[in-house]
Amino acid sequence: MQYSSIKFSRIDPALYHVYFSPSNNSDIVFEVMVQKNISLRTPTSDNKYIYVPDNYYIAYFEFELGEFFKNDVNKIWGDDANTRVLFPNPAMYAFGIPHGLNDQQSLEDMAALLETYSLVVTLNLDLNTDTQTNEAEKIFKFIKIVQGSDYAPNRISFWYKSSKTTESKNGQINIVFDDWMDISTVSQILEQLV
Repeated sequence: MQYSSIKFSRIDPALYHVYFSPSNNSDIVFEVMVQKNISLRTPTSDNKYIYVPDNYYIAYFEFELGEFFKNDVNKIWGDDANTRVLFPNPAMYAFGIPHGLNDQQSLEDMAALLETYSLVVTLNLDLNTDTQTNEAEKIFKFIKIVQGSDYAPNRISFWYKSSKTTESKNGQINIVFDDWMDISTVSQILEQLV
């Protein structure tokens, strides 16, 4: 493993996060949260008690599933499109990682253990009235791919560029589909883009 950075907590000075990557894959970045925790006591050699959880398996799952859908996303939107998977509540990952999750499991087995995760597609495209219909068709095509897969994220979201500053955050707009399993027509998607 290779150390990449460290971040100290603004709230609790006894808490800090160290970020690592496997030496053979810098695209997987996982976090080790180090804190003094009186409820989970593990003595160290100097009689201090430290709890050191990490989210390696979650980061591994996020990376591998993002890679799984990357080819489909690139076929639909081109090589500038990016796919990633996000596990919610990263600050609580130490307490939310299911027992038995490991990187030797198949992606399907890992996904079955995780109750919530989101699939995020980031596009280097401007979403406006001229491109809405075309983008709705592309989103529909991708949602049909996910519907036909063995994976069931809680949410699929698409980040577009947007020149409408009232609707955008930092020049981007997020189109979210929590009901993606129920989508059966392009018009359902177009309703959310308008």
